[in-house]
Amino acid sequence: MKLNYSKPFLYLWMIGVGVVTVLSLTPVKHVPDLGFLVYDKFLHLSCYFVIAILACLAGSKWNMRYLLCFMTLLISVGIEFLQPITGRSFDELDMVANLLGIIIAICVTKLFLWRFPAFSSQ
Repeated sequence: MKLNYSKPFLYLWMIGVGVVTVLSLTPVKHVPDLGFLVYDKFLHLSCYFVIAILACLAGSKWNMRYLLCFMTLLISVGIEFLQPITGRSFDELDMVANLLGIIIAICVTKLFLWRFPAFSSQ
């Protein structure tokens, strides 16, 4: 089975996943008080939006794009379960924000490729 993907975007996706994993599992002694929960969830949504866009750009066909986005979701869930080991807290809403970022990225990619079919390899 030949995997259809774009190597530069696949490498960027792997780097993005690695950076988010390291930052998410790094113990934080003093988390700045941002005053509201929305900012934290927006950070989760936007980080996973960017990573999922890279995943969608890495795949040349939708089955590969969905696979990379699903792997991104599994990694985000795994990170959330590992955070208590590193002194961080588990939060279900973080996983929801991550999922929303991934879903929005898929929708934006679909819209972009529908609007500009020359960029699609399907």
